[in-house]
Amino acid sequence: MLKKIFSIWACPFTSFRVGVFQASLIASAILFLSVKGSAKPYSHLTLKKKPCFLYFKIPPHKFYLSITQIQQTQNSLQVISSVFWDDLEIELSDFFQKKIFITDPNIQNYTQNYFKEYFLLYQNGKKLSFDWVGMEISVDKAEIYFEYPQIASTKNLALNNRILFRKFPEQKNLTHLITIDKQRFSILHKKEDSVKSWK
Repeated sequence: MLKKIFSIWACPFTSFRVGVFQASLIASAILFLSVKGSAKPYSHLTLKKKPCFLYFKIPPHKFYLSITQIQQTQNSLQVISSVFWDDLEIELSDFFQKKIFITDPNIQNYTQNYFKEYFLLYQNGKKLSFDWVGMEISVDKAEIYFEYPQIASTKNLALNNRILFRKFPEQKNLTHLITIDKQRFSILHKKEDSVKSWK
C-alpha cells in the first residue's frame, strides 16, 4: 500500500526525490486513513529480501517529524515508525558513541536497542516489551516495524515517544493509534513532553 506508492528504491538511474515536507504529510495521511479492517498493516512485507539502493547523502532538511502508526489486531499491537534515515544515523551514532551508517550490517540491532530505550509504551502503568520485526530503507526514510504481542485491549495505553530527541531539539513525533473497530486517535510529542495517553 504505502510501500507501493511511495517507496522509491534508489538504483543507479534513480534521480527523482519527493520533497521532504510533502512526502511526510502524504505519508502521514496514508498511514492514518488507509487502514483495511483488521488486516495486519505489514503482513504483506517480505523483510528477508534487501532492496537495491544506492547510498548517497541527502541535503539537510529543516522539517523534523516522525510518523508512527500503532494498529490493533485481535491479540497484538503492530507498529510502523517512519523516520528520516539520515537523522537516524546521527541519533544512533550519538547514542552508541561511534559512527553508525544506515548501511551497517548491524543497523537493525542498533535500531532495535535504541527504540527499546526511547519508544516507551505503557498499559496500566506497566511498560510493555515489543518483538522486533524488521526495517526497510527507501530514498529518504527508514521504516521500522515491531509488535507488542498478547495485547487484547487498547484501554489505559500511554506512550512516551522520545525518538530523535537527543540530537534534534526541534523534533516532533506524531503517533496514531488505530483500534480494531477503526477508531483513530493521535498524540504529538515534543522534546519537553513526557508520557501521554490517547484517551
